[in-house]
Amino acid sequence: MARTVLLFCLVIFVSTVAPCKVSLTNNGPAVRGSNITFTATLSQSCIGENLKYVFMDSSGYTNDAEFMSTTGVVNWTVEYKRNLFVARQYTAEVHIKRLYNIINMYIEIARASTDFTLTGKLINYVSFYPTSISSIWLWLVVFLGFRTQRVKTGPYY
Repeated sequence: MARTVLLFCLVIFVSTVAPCKVSLTNNGPAVRGSNITFTATLSQSCIGENLKYVFMDSSGYTNDAEFMSTTGVVNWTVEYKRNLFVARQYTAEVHIKRLYNIINMYIEIARASTDFTLTGKLINYVSFYPTSISSIWLWLVVFLGFRTQRVKTGPYY
């Protein structure tokens, strides 16, 4: 009888602690001041459970979020403000946690990370050089504007 109870408990424990795998992707690189969306995708073995998704990044600011979801895909969108973040590479992480009612505590069952890059300019390493006299003239007109002369008229002249 004791062996049967032990075997029953072992089967229940193994079925509830199924291995979950998660992958984390992003839509970067992005320019400072824009948004980046991180997508956590869970393996089929854990879809349907109410799990806690904890997102965070390595920026040093309080960029973190927690979501409860039963679906296998969760998105986290973060705005990286131009005046707070330096253009460089950062790391984002997601931790998947399951609630164990016996001890009333969330325990991490999977984690993933991804690197993303914040750039300082929208177009990197592109320079515009005028190639002829007419294009130089066009650049001067566009960037310097037309200089017009005002004509004084009226009784105050």
